[in-house]
Amino acid sequence: MDWIGWTTFGIAVVGATLGVFNAWWMVRRDSVRLRVRLVSLMTLPDGQWTIGIEVTNLGYIPVTLSEVALRRHAYWGKRMVVHSDYFNQVKLPLRMEPRTQITVAAEPNVRGQIKKARCRWCTATTACGVTVRKRFGRL
Repeated sequence: MDWIGWTTFGIAVVGATLGVFNAWWMVRRDSVRLRVRLVSLMTLPDGQWTIGIEVTNLGYIPVTLSEVALRRHAYWGKRMVVHSDYFNQVKLPLRMEPRTQITVAAEPNVRGQIKKARCRWCTATTACGVTVRKRFGRL
């Protein structure tokens, strides 16, 4: 093979690599990507500790968050749904723009209920049916 053949082969390899990378990036960009984690919060009026579920939209498309819950198991069993924010800042369902973050705070007495129910997972569900799960440690 002469230098023209090797140059053509090199350009073809670079083009194929860039095509695969571009296809991967487009699929990744158009998917729902959320991060969910359990955080500890203090209520200012009375100084009680409560928990909150922090949800971050990591994707490039807006998503509608429909449910935030605590679960004993990741995929089955009863769940403790956090229906409303204790601080009255978040109302579900909520449209989350790309790169935004919210924290849904539970009632201050929920810590005892979580320990009693032995919940170990926090979940966030979108309107399109995507559920993100995160395991947390002991409270």
